[in-house]
Amino acid sequence: MKKIILVFISIFIILTANAQSGSIDESFGNRGTIFTNMEMTLSYNIGLNMLVLENNKIIIAGAHSYDTIFLIGYNEDGTLDKAFGNNGIVKTYIYGINKVSGICLGTDNKILVAYTNSWSSGPKPVLIKYNLNGIIDKNYGIKMPNYSSPTNQAVFTKDGKIIFGGRIDNLKTYSDFWFIKLNNDGTIDNSFGKNGTLIIDLGDSISEQFSRMIVLDNDKILACGTTISKNGRYSSSTILKMNNNGSIDNTFGIKGKVLNDFNYNYVVNNYGYNIHSQPNGKIILIGAFKDEFSDGNNFFTIRYNSNGSIDSTFGETVTGYVVDSFLNNSTNFALSIATQSDGKIIVAGQNDVSLGNTYCVMIRYSSDGYLDETFGTDGKVIASISPTGTDFFSSMALLPNGKILINSVDQNNEIAVSRFINDKKLNLEIKIKKHLISLYPNPATTKLSVTSETAIKEIYIYDVLGKLVKQVNLENTRSNEIVIDDLNAGIYIIQVIDVYDAKLISKFIKE
Repeated sequence: MKKIILVFISIFIILTANAQSGSIDESFGNRGTIFTNMEMTLSYNIGLNMLVLENNKIIIAGAHSYDTIFLIGYNEDGTLDKAFGNNGIVKTYIYGINKVSGICLGTDNKILVAYTNSWSSGPKPVLIKYNLNGIIDKNYGIKMPNYSSPTNQAVFTKDGKIIFGGRIDNLKTYSDFWFIKLNNDGTIDNSFGKNGTLIIDLGDSISEQFSRMIVLDNDKILACGTTISKNGRYSSSTILKMNNNGSIDNTFGIKGKVLNDFNYNYVVNNYGYNIHSQPNGKIILIGAFKDEFSDGNNFFTIRYNSNGSIDSTFGETVTGYVVDSFLNNSTNFALSIATQSDGKIIVAGQNDVSLGNTYCVMIRYSSDGYLDETFGTDGKVIASISPTGTDFFSSMALLPNGKILINSVDQNNEIAVSRFINDKKLNLEIKIKKHLISLYPNPATTKLSVTSETAIKEIYIYDVLGKLVKQVNLENTRSNEIVIDDLNAGIYIIQVIDVYDAKLISKFIKE
């Protein structure tokens, strides 16, 4: 197995130099970071959700530990968006303890936020729709379905439906994966599972702990988490694949499930914290790994083929996974992941040091799982963002220009958004010249006509977060019609490469 590399840092600095990839972007906010104090007690363990809009504005969704949920709007340069809410901040009061579950930009160009509200009657899903200026959409209002749902994440399907995922406790198996699906209007989607809900016992364990899920392009669902052995001594990361109606996809893994024990007897615990689907259909699972020789947890990153088998081409060995840590005698949690357009993989999370400091950390791998030493220091970045020395990682986003956003909160309840330089700019940096290409219709629904003054050989389409969603190879023609009915509604960036290798970009809306 790959050797664990130990990287040492000095407190309160980013260990990168000469503005290389992975260094802080001092043109953003105040020397790379903007701090916002909500003047309220935040619950660190509930996390924050981040949404990046087409114009590179940023919206953070979170919750007060009691009664208040909030949105914060930022401009592209890291300043508060004064046109959003009340000087950049929106507060909505809902009685009880609230937890942010998800945020997305809907097909109606409005912001849909999902929360879980807990009180004496049990946890319930909450949906709130806001206009782009932060004002609640009064035609939608606040939706609180009368259904107990102990969930901690929400994802959004192509047709605007919402799936909440979490775990449910019971006397027989202690806890199982639990899902509930809602229509866009907040009503239960009875076509999913049994009356809109689904309980899945992964079997051969005392407990299953749900972590995260994603909706694939074909509307199938991948969920990950951790199973605890019947004797309670060992844990293993787990992936579950479902069809969009909640039935198990038996073509994946073993009866729809993958259990990851690393095939090593000395592994004590591994925890699955997040899951990611690459443009080529391969699946990456990240989390924390601990063996009997380690003082703390390490990052692990493992890649699967689309059918759930291990991708043995990933990493330096044929095991299909890599394990890394950041500081000696520390605990590391891999929590967020993104793939660049060049195939490089960024994994981000948190590092806890025994002395009490906590840091946001990142690591970058080549497309085949080798540590990319051109990123940060030997492929790694350890960021001390807050002067308190305590940074609790929440989320990461990869911008269309390749730069990286990290969202965190410190022990003084200050929310931080930091931006990092990244050498990969998705090859979209060449501005389009007038009249070189035209798109029709725009907005489009099922087909998009692309016409150029020069012959086109390739077309690439990216979503607003920089993910490659479609590639078309052409026969050097000037007018081409692309089928786009398989794309989600939203705003996309289109890159056209002509026969002279000129790269031209524009934007279009898919309705």
